[in-house]
Amino acid sequence: MVQGKKECIILFMLLASGSSVFADAFPKSPEALGGPVLSVELLGSYEIGFKGKGGLLFWGGVAAVCSPIYKFEMRAGPEAAIEVRHYFSEKGNKKWCVSLYGGVAYNFIDENYGAFTPGLKLTRKKSINEFLHLEPYLGLSYPFYFGEGHPWLPFLTFGYRVVFEKKKK
Repeated sequence: MVQGKKECIILFMLLASGSSVFADAFPKSPEALGGPVLSVELLGSYEIGFKGKGGLLFWGGVAAVCSPIYKFEMRAGPEAAIEVRHYFSEKGNKKWCVSLYGGVAYNFIDENYGAFTPGLKLTRKKSINEFLHLEPYLGLSYPFYFGEGHPWLPFLTFGYRVVFEKKKK
């Protein structure tokens, strides 16, 4: 089996099973608590490398998310963000980085609302080839819903990203 093929199949199964779309894939409700979520994302990105060990990443795509607090009910939605990364370890085709990001998402299926979400992320980037990367990550984010509202606590995301990337050095 081609490396990464199994992850892509799991991703598409999760996305196909999602029911409603939520801004940044997080639940919006008066009782939204924040807390732990599991995320799988399919993204396209463009990274501009900085001298040294950094980069500016522009990305967009879709995410499927579930949370034990919300009875593992699947949510999915489009998202886009700008991320500033600092790479601090590289071994072979695997790189570790920490990043700050700010992103937006919009729900246009069930309810009309969107969110701006800033966050902090620790990522392990594994290159499959020049354009395809697998990125498990741990993130802490706090969505601000357009119009009104935000959760009580930040979301702690255990995520896995499949990224098609173009890089400018």
